Amino acid sequence: MAIIGLLNDIDETIVSSERIQQGLAYLKSVNMTDMFEKVTEEEPLKIELDGDKLFAIFQKYQSKERENILFEAHRKYIDIQLVNKGEEEIWVAPLSTKLDETEYDSDKDIHFMKASYHSISLMKPQNAAILFPTDLHAPGISVVKPEAIEKVVVKVAVK
Repeated sequence: MAIIGLLNDIDETIVSSERIQQGLAYLKSVNMTDMFEKVTEEEPLKIELDGDKLFAIFQKYQSKERENILFEAHRKYIDIQLVNKGEEEIWVAPLSTKLDETEYDSDKDIHFMKASYHSISLMKPQNAAILFPTDLHAPGISVVKPEAIEKVVVKVAVK
């Protein structure tokens, strides 16, 4: 089940995973201005926090229109997504609602699909979402029209 809310309101004690707690603590302590100065749309920035078990990806992109939206899911990692700049919608659905699944890419830990239904959350600066392998998610969707987004995704290894 996805957890969505303001970063400072997500209580680290509700999540028993030490790595998720480390990821949340990192997001609360990192200087976002300094990190995003090093990022372009073409060049995201990856910061290893604990090798391939815990790392952050700082990215800039344009939010996308609501047409032909595909949900993504991961098997090896939990996502902690934090919007730093801009507003976007994130669509979330249970894995059990998946339709028309593409082949899983184990190198990128991703597969895409449609969902029979979903919920929508508005993500503004300092809004975070913790997305588990059982959560289909479609982030980066325009609220009104495409706009510039700055986002950090902390990848937390499941095992």
